[in-house]
Amino acid sequence: MDDFMTPAEREAMLDDADRAALARIAGDDGAADPAPTPVYEAAAPADLDRRTAALADAESELKRAFRSGELEFDDFEEQRAQLLREREGLTIARAKVEIASEMQAQTAERQWRGAVDKFLDRVTDDIDYRRDPGAMRDLDTLVKDLAGRPENAQRPMTWFLQEAHRRVLAMHDDTVTSATGAQAGGFDPDRILELDGADFEAAIARMTPDQRERFARG
Repeated sequence: MDDFMTPAEREAMLDDADRAALARIAGDDGAADPAPTPVYEAAAPADLDRRTAALADAESELKRAFRSGELEFDDFEEQRAQLLREREGLTIARAKVEIASEMQAQTAERQWRGAVDKFLDRVTDDIDYRRDPGAMRDLDTLVKDLAGRPENAQRPMTWFLQEAHRRVLAMHDDTVTSATGAQAGGFDPDRILELDGADFEAAIARMTPDQRERFARG
């Protein structure tokens, strides 16, 4: 049953303390702030799946025993009520975990959007990403590449933006201009040498003949 519950049905199962916690978190403005952001947390019992399966088996056995005449109706109803209470407890536990997961994902998304907006505002003198779709695509690709590397799993979110931006500057050389029309980024052989793999190849491909010669001379 819990596999088909809507978010509203899941939230209806929460107690007052859970609702108060969710209300506090929902009031967050979503800005990327270095201070810890409140997160609604709920951990499922370690043996939740085993207990759920065991309850299903117990219900089947209870029905079999009643149909075969091994149980009187009153005993059947008493045991069935106990099983239903246990199932309700497990369903509530599962609902809390699902809500916590959804809330954490939403909080992370708000923090990321806030961090990106602040970052884009801060680097407009280098590259105005909002007015340069090509640079924005490169930034997005590099951020995703960096995020997909296991060694970066513990990096703060701002690091991915800063590192990707550094590589975009190296890739876009002195043909990239800011919103004011001033040249930005510049051709820097040392920054290109710091790149690797596809990023390095892309930077080489973007070079003018003169830049290639300068790069070869070191």
